[in-house]
Amino acid sequence: MPTKRTTTALISGLAFSFALVACGSDPVEVPKVAGIRLDDAHNVLKDAGFKEFEDIDAISDRQPLMDANWVVVEQVPPAGDRMDQKDTVTLKIAKPEDEGIREILPEDSPVLAEIRERDADIERRNAESARRAAEKERKDAEQRLADAKIYVGKVDPATRLAKAAIDEALVFGEDVGAGRASVLDIVGYKQAFASTMDSYIAILEGRDLPDHLENAVNDIRESVDGFGYYLETLYTAVGSTAESSIARSRIVYADHKSSYNDAMAKIYEGSSVAPPLL
Repeated sequence: MPTKRTTTALISGLAFSFALVACGSDPVEVPKVAGIRLDDAHNVLKDAGFKEFEDIDAISDRQPLMDANWVVVEQVPPAGDRMDQKDTVTLKIAKPEDEGIREILPEDSPVLAEIRERDADIERRNAESARRAAEKERKDAEQRLADAKIYVGKVDPATRLAKAAIDEALVFGEDVGAGRASVLDIVGYKQAFASTMDSYIAILEGRDLPDHLENAVNDIRESVDGFGYYLETLYTAVGSTAESSIARSRIVYADHKSSYNDAMAKIYEGSSVAPPLL
């Protein structure tokens, strides 16, 4: 009888041990780690009893140096599946700053929420910067307009005298074409015209010229030089070349008249004073 009890106890003990081993190898549910930082994912899996992980870059072929800088975008097997704790859990990972990360992270990802909040913050800051830039531009435009009005008041008399001189130069060209002026007349007229225009440009540049009108005044200077060239073309308006010289002079005048008027319109823009256009 004692022997039987011993045998029975031994068999019962072995059966219990086998039962414990069988219980220890039962598959367990895989926790959800997709959408969280890689270091947090490792900790969650370890707490569930898993010890083997394979981290695979889902974007390129990089190796993670700091787990906290990476986020799990997909897990294999997915959350809820059951597997043996000694098996390997595969984690597909990326960096929060990777292009396209917003499209591959789970919608409930806390990292995705961080990214969206960062995006919203950047958008708010950009909107504020744009608002400030627009406000600055508005104030600058008001200042430019005020400066232009003052400037026009200072140079308007000179610009009207200059217009009269340029208009007269065109009439002089017609006199040359009609044979009512000699080459010597042309030379003397050009010198007088150049002197008048030099004084005009000096006034434009010397009456507190606003910075934003400097290009317009430069264009006027170039146009005035062009009118001087117009007068030079009249030197050959004699004899057999007269007709072609007059035709060429008119083309030169027309070209520089257009640029002169454009520049003058810019100077007078917003001044409530009509520009003295040619």
